[in-house]
Amino acid sequence: MVTPDTAHYASRRRSTRVSEAVFLKVTGSDGDGQSFLEQTGTIELSFQGCRYFSRHAVPKDSWLMLEIHEERGSFISW
Repeated sequence: MVTPDTAHYASRRRSTRVSEAVFLKVTGSDGDGQSFLEQTGTIELSFQGCRYFSRHAVPKDSWLMLEIHEERGSFISW
């Protein structure tokens, strides 16, 4: 259901979000400062970034390394 608030927010987006599953390798530090590496998948993609499943609580504005898994079995660093 589209409400006036969600319609307004969607019209302000810089690009369209696409529901797409892409395998990722994510490296970073969690809220306790502990380094982690996890293999996960995206929920949504856009030109500005993505949403993905994670088991780690990462503070807002943290830096992460995302590597996209290609079909050939290698990863592309992002």
